[in-house]
Amino acid sequence: GGWYTTPISGDEDFDCVNLGDFDGDGGLDVVAGNLQDDIYWFRRPEIWFEDVAGNRIKTVFDNTEIYVRGVNLEPNDEVRIYVVEDRDDWADGMSLVDVTGGYETVTTDSEGVLPRTLVWASSTAGNYDLVIDTNLNGEYNPNSQVEPLEAFLGAGLRVLETPVYAANNLGVTQKYFYPGEAIYVFGDDYTPNILVDLYVVTNDDEWFDGTPLVDINGDVETVQITGTGELPLTMVLGPMLTVGEWDIVVDVDRDGLYDEGVDVVNSLDTAGVIVRSPGVRSEYNWSPRDIFFVGETVKVYGWNFKPGDVVDLYVVQNNDSWVNGQTLTDVSGGAETATASSGGSFRKTVWVEALIGEYDLVVDTDQDGVYTEGVDFVDSLTEYGFVTLSRIVLPADENGDAKTNFPPSAEIYVIGSGFTPGSSVDIYVIETTDSMPDGTPLTDYRGAPTTVDVNNVGQIETTLLWATPEEGDYDIVADVDQDGVFDTGRDWWYGGFTVGEEEREVVEEPGVEPTETFEAAPEDVRLPAEEKPPMVLDLPIVGYYHGVPVYQDNTRIGLDGRPSLFILTAQGERVYIPYEEVFGAEEEEELKRGGPPLVFWVCLVLFMVLIVLVVYYISKK
Repeated sequence: GGWYTTPISGDEDFDCVNLGDFDGDGGLDVVAGNLQDDIYWFRRPEIWFEDVAGNRIKTVFDNTEIYVRGVNLEPNDEVRIYVVEDRDDWADGMSLVDVTGGYETVTTDSEGVLPRTLVWASSTAGNYDLVIDTNLNGEYNPNSQVEPLEAFLGAGLRVLETPVYAANNLGVTQKYFYPGEAIYVFGDDYTPNILVDLYVVTNDDEWFDGTPLVDINGDVETVQITGTGELPLTMVLGPMLTVGEWDIVVDVDRDGLYDEGVDVVNSLDTAGVIVRSPGVRSEYNWSPRDIFFVGETVKVYGWNFKPGDVVDLYVVQNNDSWVNGQTLTDVSGGAETATASSGGSFRKTVWVEALIGEYDLVVDTDQDGVYTEGVDFVDSLTEYGFVTLSRIVLPADENGDAKTNFPPSAEIYVIGSGFTPGSSVDIYVIETTDSMPDGTPLTDYRGAPTTVDVNNVGQIETTLLWATPEEGDYDIVADVDQDGVFDTGRDWWYGGFTVGEEEREVVEEPGVEPTETFEAAPEDVRLPAEEKPPMVLDLPIVGYYHGVPVYQDNTRIGLDGRPSLFILTAQGERVYIPYEEVFGAEEEEELKRGGPPLVFWVCLVLFMVLIVLVVYYISKK
């Protein structure tokens, strides 16, 4: 319960005060004090060895790449990295002799981080120490008065001779495998002409003498060493591989136990073989997404690939039944190439302006342009990987209900969906036209386009478009990139709204919410959500956008780029469908005219006249 008093003098450049856990409870006991000079807090520097995948290592086999990384060093400081012979008698002033062919000179960052650095391209057997030389004099000076931490030791490294290597079918050594590959082993420096047993066992980072060996498949391979002491290339695990981390053991004395100093493991403190199941997905602005809108940029994220692997990325038409040997045909302008990081991941832009359709993403790991099961990877084998939908913008009334006919006195609004959240779009009103070729200059009939903002779910909310419309027939164009030119596949062209057409009444039908005038819905009829016909539910769903199902009818395509029917359900409030889908063609004509067809009335009059004539003729007789 007492106070600890530590004097801080002003005679030296600085003094170090160690504020510790005095009672061993895990907390800092010094909670208050009178500090009358500067206090320096030191974080202990830490350095370590890593393998090619970024794992910390203390034991490796020869002919492997060795990396170094560190933290808590002096910020923005130039240092030298030495890998030296192991010794237990380090003393001030000892010379540093690098065993890798030369030391590495590296500068720490502003946080004192020593960046990951390759220090040895191909290690050789032996025991080693890691030394950071901070004053660049090639000596070990732990008690330097200039810098108390002028040089310090890192964790030791033991490099073993490797008489067994994991490899592919070509005998190329590797640690990471895909499920469709086979694992082979080879080695050297064995007693000539003896028999050995090969085991593939669950990874164990701590091997103890006498550990029982259990092969994961229960199938131990027995192989004869050659007359020159070589273990020939032998398959120990065939495709398809089980995802996991494994070690390969050569049981030299064939007793089913690991005998230290006799038997050989291809990795003692990390997994000798790692089988990963890679994945790939589409992203928008580096966030997962599988629904895009025409003209948006599609990016790809891949994970669990072999570190350093160079792969080809394809965007292909959706295929729900992938088979071996299928040719890969990219639709985005050409396959992209990506390189997996030390952690086995990559990110890449694969399509700058996506077109409408359903697509799959394929990672071609062997870069042969064909799909190979278990070696190449698809984002979805049974359905599309991502879909690109059309944008839509429609004229509407002040309530946000889409319309195509307006009286001259009515204000015209605009609504839309499928745009990039947070963007702005220019809406043009043009005189109606039958074609809109790519590159057509846009001239607004009103004199200037209306710029509208897109909300955070990609919608154009009800926005005033034309306060005093003139009679005529018009089209709407949404200029997405605001360049004043129509770009096919990016901009949206909606044709066919009229100002000034004569109003006609609509016949009320049972179960149908009637519209006020024919102009309110010349092509569509509005139904209460609870009474919408079953056919709506049978339409194919092409995707979901923020939880809202999106339907598209591809059987009624009008002018190029303008589907005449785009069905949306917005939280079940209402749905728009064509007349003929609800009532049939005859009822549609009757509904549109406001009553039975004219020929019906003509026939009825002629029939009545005939009845009168017949009655008159009978009465005369």
